[in-house]
Amino acid sequence: MRKSKKQQKPLNDLSRSLTPFDPNGTLIGVIELSKESWLVRGIIPGVERQPLKKLKPDENELLKLLERWRVEAEKTGHKIDRIAARFLAPTLMPRALSQRASQKPSRPVSKATLIKVE
Repeated sequence: MRKSKKQQKPLNDLSRSLTPFDPNGTLIGVIELSKESWLVRGIIPGVERQPLKKLKPDENELLKLLERWRVEAEKTGHKIDRIAARFLAPTLMPRALSQRASQKPSRPVSKATLIKVE
């Protein structure tokens, strides 16, 4: 009988994180993007509320907000080692679609990003 070869995992398997998720050391931000504004929701370790903030589309303002939330978590005794951000944006539908298709709500496209805090 032949033994089956053990399948090797791909070298760049980006579907799995190499470090386990630590909810006490990870600040989570979900950013809904639009042309006019960004809606940012956060899950902050040690903070009971889940803040919701509307921002102008500006990367610097987003970074300031995430930094402020990081400081808020550290005041409660949670050292933030990582920031996980998920970006949601409505898909753009081509003009060539039929009238019926353009009346359907667009589905969000998302991308998750991990930011290592130094």
